[in-house]
Amino acid sequence: MSRQTKKEGARRRAARAEWTVEPAAQADICRGLVPRGHGERVTLVAVALAYSRASWFEYCAREEDEGPGLLRVLEHAWGFFGGAPRTWRCDMAAAPGRAHGAVEELARRYGAQWLRGVACKPGAAGCGEVALRQVPARLLAQVVLRDLDEANRLLRDFAREHLQRPHPGQAGLSVGDVLDGERGHLLPPGAR
Repeated sequence: MSRQTKKEGARRRAARAEWTVEPAAQADICRGLVPRGHGERVTLVAVALAYSRASWFEYCAREEDEGPGLLRVLEHAWGFFGGAPRTWRCDMAAAPGRAHGAVEELARRYGAQWLRGVACKPGAAGCGEVALRQVPARLLAQVVLRDLDEANRLLRDFAREHLQRPHPGQAGLSVGDVLDGERGHLLPPGAR
C-alpha cells in the first residue's frame, strides 16, 4: 500500500471520528447557490443530523434564504426527522445574518443551541456540506428549478431515498435505521 493511500485512509478515518457524536447532539446546516437561469440563483439548504447522517434538502428563493426561508427549511427538517437536535451548527462560510435572531428564537423554542458561523476543522467538511454534495445533478437542473414547489417535492423524495443508503459508521444498518433509534432523543418543539 502506498504512503499516499495510507494518508488518505487516515484522513477519512479522522473525518469519520470527528462526526462521531451521541444521538441528537448536533445538526449541520449548509447552503449553496444554484443557478436558475437568466442570471437568477436559488438557495439550496441541506440540514444533516451528525449522528444518523439523515439529511433534509430544500430550495428557497434567494431573497428568503436569510429570513423566513431558512426558518421554514428548519421547521420542515425537524418535522421530517421527528424533532430537533440539541445543537444546530451553521457551518456555512456566510452564515445568514438577518435570520440570526429568528433562528435563535426558534432554537430557544426547541430548547436547543444555535451556533452561527461555527466551522469544522480546517480541511474537514461538516455533514451538512457532505449532504449538499450528494444531491444528484438531475435535481439541480435549471428545468427543475423553474418551479420551486416541484423541485422541493423531488428533494423530499430524494431525502426519503437517502434514508435507505447504508450508514457509514454502523455496519448492517441504513441511515433510516439509525434515525429511528435517534428519534427518541430529539427535542420536540416547546421541549423547554
